[in-house]
Amino acid sequence: MKWLDKSLARLGGDQGAGQESPTAQQRAIRDHEEKLFRWERVLGRGHPDTFSARDELARAYREAGRPAEAIALWERNLGYRLTIQGPDHLALLDARGSLAAAYQAVGEPEKALPLLEQNAVQIRAVQGPGHVDTARAFVSYWNSCIRADRSGDALPSIVQALADFEGALGPDHKATIGVRIFAGPAYRAAGFATEAVAQAERSVSDAQRVTGADGKMTIRARCNLAEVYRRTGRPADAVAVAGQALADCQRVRGDLDRLTLLARNNLGSAYRDAGRLADAIPLFERNLADAPRVLPAGDWLLGRIEAKTPPLYGAEAADPAIEPAGQHEPAGQD
Repeated sequence: MKWLDKSLARLGGDQGAGQESPTAQQRAIRDHEEKLFRWERVLGRGHPDTFSARDELARAYREAGRPAEAIALWERNLGYRLTIQGPDHLALLDARGSLAAAYQAVGEPEKALPLLEQNAVQIRAVQGPGHVDTARAFVSYWNSCIRADRSGDALPSIVQALADFEGALGPDHKATIGVRIFAGPAYRAAGFATEAVAQAERSVSDAQRVTGADGKMTIRARCNLAEVYRRTGRPADAVAVAGQALADCQRVRGDLDRLTLLARNNLGSAYRDAGRLADAIPLFERNLADAPRVLPAGDWLLGRIEAKTPPLYGAEAADPAIEPAGQHEPAGQD
């Protein structure tokens, strides 16, 4: 669906910034400002063409490095749409998606959470439970919960989505397993350690049975299980599982791969928490050297890896509970 693809692209950072010279950007901004002024005066603040003009000006502000002005316009657009078009209008999906992406771009992911959750709920109502668009929308919301260190907030919708997918697609469908991978960290963040371990262990066994021992989903599930073990006070189990995940990543995906960086980070954290800092430090240092070659500047995982610096090599809160899925990757896609 076009409105979902557009919102996900913006959340993924494909915004076209920097493609014009500063002079051209300023000229475009003036043109868009004049157009919006005209449309508001002639057509009114709630006309469809005025909504489009306001959105175009917001994008121009964002691309010119003026995010506060862009956010103000997208907030205004969303408010007008809610008042004039009502809470069930499909245009709200794109309006919320634009504003959520802007909040995330300025380092305020917590403000994006209610917008993305509302989008996911609306898409579920339109497309139904178990639909790929519903899965993708909820994955965007869960990813933002992870980035905001609020994985527990995602638990109610994860439980609902897991029931939806098990009912619609069965427990062995990749989408169902993909949702279950998110369940472990969410249960753990909400304080349910037993449920967290059970879901994380099952996601590994299910992924291995369905996609094979070397499948991307299996490796991701194993990385996740190691973190759940570590965060629920089982450092020895965390070391064992994280070590296997790293070995699998290096063998199947190579040293310079995103999932390998995550697995190495997890193993280093498990070593550290088990009191084996001498084993952890070389892994952290290797990641610090490799990560800039693999990950773009500003990447979420890069920030986590760069937090591992002397003398403590990262505190507990700096470690990821789970690597967010790709913005265009539906839950369960291997």
